[in-house]
Amino acid sequence: MSQIIALDTFLKNIQSCSKFHGRPDEDFCLWIDELEEIFAILSTPSARRVQGARLLLRDNARLWVKDYTSPTEDDDAWIHFKTGLTGRFDSPNKKYFARTRLWQLKQRGSVTKYITEFETLRAKIDDINEGEAIQAFLNGLKPKLQEHFAGHPIYHQDLSMIKQIAESLDNVQYRNRNMFGAPRPFSYQQRPPIPDPMAMEIDALDVQRQPRSPRPRDLKQQQIDFANRACFHCHQPGHQARQCPTKPKNKPHSGKAQSH
Repeated sequence: MSQIIALDTFLKNIQSCSKFHGRPDEDFCLWIDELEEIFAILSTPSARRVQGARLLLRDNARLWVKDYTSPTEDDDAWIHFKTGLTGRFDSPNKKYFARTRLWQLKQRGSVTKYITEFETLRAKIDDINEGEAIQAFLNGLKPKLQEHFAGHPIYHQDLSMIKQIAESLDNVQYRNRNMFGAPRPFSYQQRPPIPDPMAMEIDALDVQRQPRSPRPRDLKQQQIDFANRACFHCHQPGHQARQCPTKPKNKPHSGKAQSH
C-alpha cells in the first residue's frame, strides 16, 4: 500500500514539471536541474528517475528516446540517460546560438525588462567573463543611456552597478516623459460649450440695434447745429430733423391685406 502511495506522489510531482521538446530555444540545463531537485526531495532511485524523465519528453526529444540504448548493468541508469540527453540537446552550437543572441539583444522597452532578457541568455553561456558581459549589456542599451556610460568610463568595471544606474536613469526619463512630454488626457470638461443657434441670432440682432457711437467730427457739427438752431440732418435752420424735407420717409408696407 505504501508503494502505491509513493508512486502516486511521484507521478503527481512529475506531471507538475515542465515538458521538454528539444527545441533550440529551450534551456536544457534548467530543465534537468528542475527534475533533479524533485528527484532529490522524493529520494527517487536511479531507474525511476529515467521513467519520470521519459514521461516529460515531447516532439524531437520523444523521437530521440525511441533510439536510446539502455545502459549495462554496471552503469547507473540515470547518469547514462542524462549523459545521452546532454550530448544530444546541450551541444556547443546552442551555446554559440545563445552568445550570438546576447550580442544582438536590444532594449525595446524598459531597462528592467532588458535586464531580465539579458540574464536569461547569459545563464546559457558558461564561459562568458565579466568584461564581455559588460560590453554586450552596454551594446544593447538605448542610445541615450549609452551616451551616459560613454562619458563615465569608471562605471565599466562592475556589471551590477551598471544595471542599477541604467535602471535608475530609465525611471527618471519615464517620469519626465509623463510630466512634460506626454499630451494631457482628453477631457470633455475642457471643451467649450456649444452655443445655442437662437442665442447667436439674438446676440447678432442686439449688436445691430446698438446705436453707432458718434465720431468727434459729428459731435462738433451737432454743437454747431444746436447753436444755430439748425436741422441735425440737413444743417439748415427753420425746422427740426424729424421734419426735414430731405430726410427719406419710411415706405408704406406693401403686403397684401388678408381677407377676413
